[in-house]
Amino acid sequence: MAIVKKTADSLVSKSSHSSWLVAVPLALAATLLMSATTCQEEPKQRELRRRVQLGKVTAPSIPLQTGQGSFDFQYAANAQMWTVLKKTQAFTQATIDPAKVYDPSGLDQDLASSFLQCEEPEALESVVNVKIKGVSTKAVMSQKAACMINVPNGLIAGGISNFQLYNGGAIKFDLLRTIKMLEFEFDRYVMTANMQAFKPIVRNQALAATTQNSYSNNLKVGVGLNFGTFGTGLSAYFKSNLSSVVEDGLVKSLEDLKTQWNTVEPWYGMVLKNCDKYVYLSGGGTADVNLMPGDILRLTNVQYLWSGNVCSSYLQGTVESKDSVGYARVVRVGDTISVAELIENDPKYPMNPSALLYPGARAYLEKLYVAPTAAAKASVGTASK
Repeated sequence: MAIVKKTADSLVSKSSHSSWLVAVPLALAATLLMSATTCQEEPKQRELRRRVQLGKVTAPSIPLQTGQGSFDFQYAANAQMWTVLKKTQAFTQATIDPAKVYDPSGLDQDLASSFLQCEEPEALESVVNVKIKGVSTKAVMSQKAACMINVPNGLIAGGISNFQLYNGGAIKFDLLRTIKMLEFEFDRYVMTANMQAFKPIVRNQALAATTQNSYSNNLKVGVGLNFGTFGTGLSAYFKSNLSSVVEDGLVKSLEDLKTQWNTVEPWYGMVLKNCDKYVYLSGGGTADVNLMPGDILRLTNVQYLWSGNVCSSYLQGTVESKDSVGYARVVRVGDTISVAELIENDPKYPMNPSALLYPGARAYLEKLYVAPTAAAKASVGTASK
């Protein structure tokens, strides 16, 4: 019996040792597979888009062969900008009138009058008289900042100053030179561009800028280009490979602009209406600024410094109030506006009970809502059992 037991123990030991040798690689492989799956499934962090107006992108004309004139490259580049904005996933043009000039001196009298008719009682006004270069100005925080609420966060403009196509290191195309070859292949491009974001009402105030940065890309496969068709119109350009590489360069330029803009000014939406426990905000869902129920916003009043009469003179600047009014959690999201509920009795998001919130105020992003993962949902379900 002892011999049998010893043999059995030996078999078990060998079997366990053999199983261990198999199990370790399998466990390691499973861990690696799970890690890879986790990395693949990890969603990209959601970002809010700024509401902007498109300005002009300047670019020189492309001189074609003798007798063919030139190609209006500037017109073509501007026609691409809507697609470029969409591809960056950083900007939206919802509710922005592309033909409107956001310049207070050009406001119609009805809009200016509606603003001035809504004067607040003295106790609710915040008026600061100052002297700037001998001119008396005032900063007014109003209940109906009609000329401010629908203004975009910024106006985007820029220019393309240089553009080359290469094949095997040899230049095949230069934007500023006459095209000598109608057809050729290229495998690399270099484009020099600059983009700026300006305050739409404050004159000549740049929020952010990329200054003559060069953007390049080495294509995996060389592609052909035929300039012989460019004289037929814009459709030939959009069917060509040139259109796609220009778009690629403009997208990179706007992504740089977005990064710089984020460092100097955080994202914000405008308060459209104050309804006691709720506020209405400019900014909708995924087709607009990408708000979601659960996002938390910091609400603050803003004072506007005008060179003369409110909404009918030039805006010289803005200043945010020292203390925030409070915080609000987005509860309903529409196509271009959303509703947020004021947060009360939460020490993490304190409220100033004596503060009044005025339209023309801003709602800054405080915290993005992050949906719980499947694992988090499962752990909550297990804990509740």
